[in-house]
Amino acid sequence: MILCETLGPPLVRLDDGSVPASLQWHKNLALLVYLARSPKRVRGRDHLIGLLWGDQPEDDARHSLNQAVSTLRNYAGESIETDRTKVRLPRWGARSGRRWEASVTPLARGLELSVVF
Repeated sequence: MILCETLGPPLVRLDDGSVPASLQWHKNLALLVYLARSPKRVRGRDHLIGLLWGDQPEDDARHSLNQAVSTLRNYAGESIETDRTKVRLPRWGARSGRRWEASVTPLARGLELSVVF
């Protein structure tokens, strides 16, 4: 399970309490939160590249997006779906019986976005 606290300083941790440095990198964190809060949890690759890597040459930006998706998959497995044009977090009840959900929980320090894979 990946837990992501999004108000206050953003923090991503795993259900065992560990805080992987690669998930704390601001672009990986931004990609995870943005997809989780997007309608239908899907965005076009070109949109994500423009949003997160718009200052880079196109080939470098595409590579950076692929690297970020790969990093997220290291912790979430194949539940992050991609094709040539889109990146998607599955809605509840992903394929292969893998459980995925997102919920927003009010906490004393803000809101917690829990992304469970």
